[in-house]
Amino acid sequence: PGRAVQDIAAVRGRCLTVEIDAASNRFMTGFDANSDYGFLTEAYRKYDYFQFLADWSETVPLPVRDCGFGWRVQAGAIDRSVDSFYNLFGGGLDGLRGYSFYSIEGRKLLRLGLRMSFPIVPRLNASAAWMHFRGLYGAVYADAGDAWSGDSPDWKRDAGAQLRLGAFSFHGLPTAFFCDAAYGFDRINLPGGHEEGRAWRWYFGVLFDFME
Repeated sequence: PGRAVQDIAAVRGRCLTVEIDAASNRFMTGFDANSDYGFLTEAYRKYDYFQFLADWSETVPLPVRDCGFGWRVQAGAIDRSVDSFYNLFGGGLDGLRGYSFYSIEGRKLLRLGLRMSFPIVPRLNASAAWMHFRGLYGAVYADAGDAWSGDSPDWKRDAGAQLRLGAFSFHGLPTAFFCDAAYGFDRINLPGGHEEGRAWRWYFGVLFDFME
């Protein structure tokens, strides 16, 4: 594939990252009265833990020109009980896009994703004001995963589609426009009697590069 295709919708590639963090945090839980002076001071609880994260994504070309098929596996774990503030989160734009970022959380994380990209107008070569538009691509995807703290996950599923418009601003600044529509197939019961899922979620963005 050409450079322009790879920049907008990767047809071939592999990325593997592994991260191990040793965290030492103090989480504010409220206020205490200072025993010497009587005024209020912050009260903290200390959390020391290890966090493990792994992320593997790969894309291979399809027999159709400029089309690619990819998969992504994300996994993570925190080795002991922590406040929910430090949990791993599985929703949102970099997770299961059919659900909000904070709706899926826990000390363990697993997400499996499949994606197929294809050209719509691969070589636009159009300009307007300070923008030069390079190509318009589409993608469809599906994910399954969860973040949980108990013994086993409660799998959530979503599927969606994305449009990508690659451009340059001021002749040399890479500019990436994207629009996502994702549907979450499962219902999530949230604190306070709120529910999420079985609805469409929309994402719009302008970045320097596209998120895979």
